[in-house]
Amino acid sequence: MTWIKDTYQNVLSEKDINHEGCCTGKYVEHGGIQGRTESTGLGVYYAIRELLNTKTFTDKVNDPSKGIKGKRFIV
Repeated sequence: MTWIKDTYQNVLSEKDINHEGCCTGKYVEHGGIQGRTESTGLGVYYAIRELLNTKTFTDKVNDPSKGIKGKRFIV
């Protein structure tokens, strides 16, 4: 992932000052963040939680119960 970030930086760094955030999974020494092992799973949880609290989605999938409580998922 550091290689991808470095390549992106070399190609677009003058146009994109946020090049360090172009990909996840980098070592902390190379611009990554602490807590990486939890971040992807937590992001998936938050996305699913919000989706299941969105009425247009629950109506479309015919799920009368809102929220994540009591549901199981396979990712």
